[in-house]
Amino acid sequence: MLDALLRRWARTVDAQPRRIAVACLLTTALAIAVVVRIPLSADLLDVMPENTPSIVAFTDFLRDFGILNGLVIVVETAEPSAETLIAAVDTLGERLAASPYVATVDYNVLRSGARFVAERFPLYLDDDGIAQLAARLSPDGVRAQMRRNREALLSPFASPFEAAVIGRDPLNIRELVQTSLVKRLPARSLDLSTGYYLDRSHRLALLMVRPAGSARDMGFVRRLHGEVSRMASEAVGSTGPSRDLRIGLAGGYARAAEALAVIWRDMVVSFCVSFVLVLSILYMAFRPSLVVMAIFVLTLVASLAWTLLLAYLLYGTLNIVTSIVAAMLVGLFVDYIIHTFRRFQEAYRADGDARRAMERTLAGTGKAIVTGALTTALGFFSVVVTSFRGLHELGVVAGFGVLFCLAATLVLLTSLLAWLARVRPAA
Repeated sequence: MLDALLRRWARTVDAQPRRIAVACLLTTALAIAVVVRIPLSADLLDVMPENTPSIVAFTDFLRDFGILNGLVIVVETAEPSAETLIAAVDTLGERLAASPYVATVDYNVLRSGARFVAERFPLYLDDDGIAQLAARLSPDGVRAQMRRNREALLSPFASPFEAAVIGRDPLNIRELVQTSLVKRLPARSLDLSTGYYLDRSHRLALLMVRPAGSARDMGFVRRLHGEVSRMASEAVGSTGPSRDLRIGLAGGYARAAEALAVIWRDMVVSFCVSFVLVLSILYMAFRPSLVVMAIFVLTLVASLAWTLLLAYLLYGTLNIVTSIVAAMLVGLFVDYIIHTFRRFQEAYRADGDARRAMERTLAGTGKAIVTGALTTALGFFSVVVTSFRGLHELGVVAGFGVLFCLAATLVLLTSLLAWLARVRPAA
C-alpha cells in the first residue's frame, strides 16, 4: 500500500512540480514571518513539572512575595562625586517614575514615598532615634539646629544643594531616620546623609525599581530592558560629556534579560554552525551545483520553519530546552536529503526520464525514509509521558519536527528536483 501511494505521489509531483514547489515556498514564507517573532522563555520554572506540589508551592511563593522580581540600577562614577551621582539619579528616577513599565522607583529614602515617610517617620526610628527626636524638638534642640544650619549656609564650602536640603528639612529629621536605618544594615556600606543611596566612597548610587510586569514574562523583560537602557543613556548624556558615568543593571529582571540574550545567541550560533557544517559536508561529498545546494537550503529552511510555527501555535514560546530543536533537526534531516537526492540522481542519469526516476526514488528510498522518520518521531513522542514540561515540549516539537522533515523531503525536495530536471536537465 505504501509503495502504491508513493508511486502515485511521484507521478503527481512530476505532473505539477512548479505548482507544488511554489505552494510550499509560500507556506514557508508565511511561517518564517511568524517564527521570527517567536518569544523565548529563559525561566527554569517553565520546564519544571507543573503538578508537583513542591514546584507549585515554590512558584506560588515567588509570585506572592515577588522574589527575583526586583531591578536594581547602579550608577557609578570614575571619581568620587556625590553631586554628579545625585543629578544622574534624579534624572533617571524621574523618568523611570513616569514610565508605564515601572510600578515604583525608590532612589531617595525621604523623597521616594515622601508623604508616607513624613507621616510615619517615627516608625523608622530605634530607641536612640526616639530619644534624639525628643531632644531635637525641644526649644533648646530647635535653637541648636538653627545654629548648625546657619553655620552650614555661611560656610565657604556651602553649596546650593546643601541649602535646598536644609530648606526641605530644617530640623534635619532625615539624619535621625537615616541613622536608625543604617544601624539595621548588615554592613555600614551606605551613606544616607543626603537621602540618596550612595556608597561611602561616593562612587556608586542605587535605584530600586519595581517593574509593572513579571520577570517571567520575557516579552515584558525585553521591553523593560530596552526602556531602561534608553533612559540610562539619556541620563548619562544629560550630565555632559566630561562626566565619566556608567549605569548597570542587577536583580531578577537583569538576570532574566541576560539569560534571554544568552539563550538567543547560543540558539542562533548552534543553528548556524550546524547548518554551515552540514552544507559543507554535503558539498564536499557530492559536489552538487549551486542550484542543487539552493534546493537543499530551501528544503531545510522549510522544514524548520514549519516546525517552529507549530511550536509557536502549540506553546506560544520556546523554552531553554526546545530552543535547541532547530540545530538538532538539521543533523537528522540531512539523512533524508542525502538518500533522496542520490537515488534520484542515479536513476535520472541512468534513464533520463524524470517521472520514472522519481517513481524509483520514492518507491525504493522513499519507503525507507518514511519508516525511519516514523520510528524516530515515535521515539521523540514517547518523551511526552514525562512530568517535566520542558522535556514534554521537546518531545512534541522534535517529534513533529521529524515528520515535517519527512514532509519537506517528499513534497518540496522532490518537486524542486523534478522542476529542475525539466528546466535544466544537465544540472
